[in-house]
This record gives sequence, C-alpha cells and structure tokens, in this order.
Amino acid sequence: MGSEARRLTHNNAEEIAQWCGGRVVAELDALDITQSSPGINVPVGDGVDRASLGDLIIRDSEGAFQIFKN
Repeated sequence: MGSEARRLTHNNAEEIAQWCGGRVVAELDALDITQSSPGINVPVGDGVDRASLGDLIIRDSEGAFQIFKN
C-alpha cells in the first residue's frame, strides 16, 4: 500500500472523515461565532489531532494518519 494525501475543503469533510475514520466537527470563528468551518478530529498514532480547512491528511504506507497544517 502506498501513501495517500487529501486536502480538507468545505466540500469534502464528510468524505475525508469517512476515509480516515475521523469525525467532522464545527470550528467556530474566534471573532464571529456565527461563522464556522468544518474540521475533522483524525485518529493519529498518539491519539487524536484536528485537521482544519486547507490541511493535508496523510495516510502513510503502513496505514497510519498524520496531519500537515496549511
């Protein structure tokens, strides 16, 4: 199995969460709580990490996930 990367956008959060076994969450704008964007709580080697819009979620050749921040 090779590695694979997917970038989180407004349109693919549910698809990526299903792919990585994560959960979609709403990230509220700190300056305007009426505004939100999707984030994903991603299971990683040492627990759970949060992917935000624009971040890359990477599955390595062994099937482990990690997040590269935008």
